[in-house]
Amino acid sequence: MVAPFLRSDRKEAKDMQTPTISIKQDGGDGYCVINEADFDPDKHELFEAGTAVNLEEPLTREVLAKMKKADVIDLLEAHDAVFDKAAVVAELRDLAASVIFVDIGGE
Repeated sequence: MVAPFLRSDRKEAKDMQTPTISIKQDGGDGYCVINEADFDPDKHELFEAGTAVNLEEPLTREVLAKMKKADVIDLLEAHDAVFDKAAVVAELRDLAASVIFVDIGGE
């Protein structure tokens, strides 16, 4: 049986983030986001044109918090998220964070 997360676990988990980067998607247009540590230049190509993510710095919660609404929408669409484009940007950012970042609970 898996123990449920306590609120204190979730708060600590938000501090444990994995840097990510955008790479070109296999066989098509667009990009996908992978862990920066998993990037292999022999297998992956950085996505540069028209991306909503600044590739000069990893996508973190702090970077996401500064993104414009249109960029957050692009990011959500790239992750096939279901959302209302009329939602306020704060709600879209929260949704993007829940889709992109994996909170790791632990000790």
